[in-house]
Amino acid sequence: MKIEIYLVKSRILTYEGVLLKETYEYKKFRLDTKSYYSNKKNEKFDTVTNQLIYGGKYKISENNLKSSPLIEDSEILFLCKDSSQIQLSNSGFRKLQNLNYKDDDGRQYVITVNKKPVLNGYLMSRRYSSRVYSHNFLLFDEIVENEKPAENHPLEIFCVNSYIDFSKKTKTDLNNYPLLINAFKKTDRLK
Repeated sequence: MKIEIYLVKSRILTYEGVLLKETYEYKKFRLDTKSYYSNKKNEKFDTVTNQLIYGGKYKISENNLKSSPLIEDSEILFLCKDSSQIQLSNSGFRKLQNLNYKDDDGRQYVITVNKKPVLNGYLMSRRYSSRVYSHNFLLFDEIVENEKPAENHPLEIFCVNSYIDFSKKTKTDLNNYPLLINAFKKTDRLK
């Protein structure tokens, strides 16, 4: 049984909200090409809170995955269910650090069991996590230059249900992902 973490081939649009370019707000202001929102017109918008949706829920299939995993099975040390954290080896963690995180919206990831998608969300470094609302963040602390690497590296899995208050984050309830829990249990990596 293999547990791996993949990135998606190209960004998948959330099924939450409506397209920004279809909203009254977007049409009313006739945003020009220099506007921040002009390049976001194909993003989704929450008409209740009048906020862009950064990190909304999305549907995934095996066809959306890159051909090889970002994090291989051997680099995933264990899952701590109570703290909602995945521990990675040094080699797995270095792969995360080598990704480009300049994109404010996070990198879409998928955790698979035998290449079947079981949990998805957004991968971000705390250093670049400027957006708030998100579905299943995988958040990690980067190693500062000249810092000695730790033995293992936690990836915190959580959700933020507020656009303006990061303190409103909650641990992802991993009980909602029984295939993931079962895979870690069967491979003796569930704590």
